[in-house]
Amino acid sequence: MEIQPNFNFNQFDIKLETETIGRNFLYFNEIDSTNSVLKDKSSKNVNGTVVFAEKQKAGKGRFNSFWESEKGQNLTFSILLNIDKNYKDKLNLLNLGTAQVLASTLESIFHLNVEVKWPNDILIKKKKVAGILVETVSLGADIKKAIIGVGLNVNQTLFAGEYNYPPTSLRLELSQSVEREKILAEFLNNFEELLLKIKHKPNSVMQSWREKCDMIGEKICLNTAQVLASTLESIFHLNVEVKWPNDILIKKKKVAGILVETVSLGADIKKAVIGIGLNVNQTLFAGEYNYPPTSLRLELSQFIEREKILAEFLNNFEELLLKIKRKPHLVIQSWREKCDMIGEKICLNQNGKLKYGVFDDVDENGQMLLKTEQGIEIINYGDARVVH
Repeated sequence: MEIQPNFNFNQFDIKLETETIGRNFLYFNEIDSTNSVLKDKSSKNVNGTVVFAEKQKAGKGRFNSFWESEKGQNLTFSILLNIDKNYKDKLNLLNLGTAQVLASTLESIFHLNVEVKWPNDILIKKKKVAGILVETVSLGADIKKAIIGVGLNVNQTLFAGEYNYPPTSLRLELSQSVEREKILAEFLNNFEELLLKIKHKPNSVMQSWREKCDMIGEKICLNTAQVLASTLESIFHLNVEVKWPNDILIKKKKVAGILVETVSLGADIKKAVIGIGLNVNQTLFAGEYNYPPTSLRLELSQFIEREKILAEFLNNFEELLLKIKRKPHLVIQSWREKCDMIGEKICLNQNGKLKYGVFDDVDENGQMLLKTEQGIEIINYGDARVVH
């Protein structure tokens, strides 16, 4: 096993303050994947083992995407956790919490504004600096191990290929070379504290993640959908329903959609921009759709004046803002009454990855609570459809 001289083990060890995490530390110059080492069922690695590699030949992210990393420049490592009763039903918290801890670690050390893109990408100025992949090892139906893989761009300056989010590194953002040892030690220290929070104060983990997440506009989106549906019902006496989180349907055909985007200053969300598209008098639609499109004119068999709809919606939207401020629980309750998917078996498509479960409810922030065989999962995005 060849050791690269630019990783200072003494410096790392001095800063590591954990009891368990990272105390068994396996260093590799080059391997296929740090996750793969820990997923090997024949391995005898103990709880808290960290596998670190200067270069991964087959590192991957979510949806089996390739994680490109220049040798000796970044932090690519995995952590092994034995899953007991304290974590069995809280794997989603482990995923979200790891992202929040990594973001907070970078903010603390470098005083950068760091945000989390649901569920586990780390962004600086809307550019991706890190990603997290959590995988499990099962024996029969029981999950026995969780492997948390982390890839953080530290000193890399050139990135080949195409990306959904432009990549960046700490060196590019800080305009200076960065020591990897302190980052890794501080993260592992904070990660061990996260495990205690998951065990004793799980609600605090979710709250911390929400504060770092850049997608909380979903709550506004969900509430706007309910108001638009109610406006159409009031004017035209139609039966209108909401498909989570933001599609408006008439007779299972899509008549409107909503997109909420946010504008941030540093880590603080300063503005929300609510975009709405409503099919009013259009009668022909080209292309392919998940839900067949329709319009008010097609449903009512008559020409529709747009002005009244817009005015009524804006009136009702202003009332919504007052409700969000004074009686937020009533807003979520109104949405529930308009959604016909709660309690139904659904198929959730998340960027091509299908997940099945029961749409159990929505939480106070409008996130879907999906009941699966592993328990309740909090869902923030995806296209949902009812299955029979």
